[in-house]
Amino acid sequence: MKQIILLLSLAMISVSPLHAQQSVDIKSKLYNYKCHMKLADDREVIRDYRRQPKNQHGNLEKLLVNQQVVVERNQRLTILQVYECVDVRELFTSAKARKLDEETLR
Repeated sequence: MKQIILLLSLAMISVSPLHAQQSVDIKSKLYNYKCHMKLADDREVIRDYRRQPKNQHGNLEKLLVNQQVVVERNQRLTILQVYECVDVRELFTSAKARKLDEETLR
């Protein structure tokens, strides 16, 4: 009986590193985006997002509309419109968004 328990314990310990590796693989498949958006107080901002899966066909823009974001000390504002989301290494298509992106602290 002791041998069976010992064998089961060893089997569980050997499986644990495989499970840990799988969770690391899942996290590595997250994609980083920056989005140009208009908030409820009419200000336009650039916000960073990390999402899975990859943003295809503008689905991230659709998901963010009507969501709330924290802007200052517990103040939350609703996202009214998302103009564009791009990979963090890419440039926005509009000059206004590129200027906002340069001014955004990260």
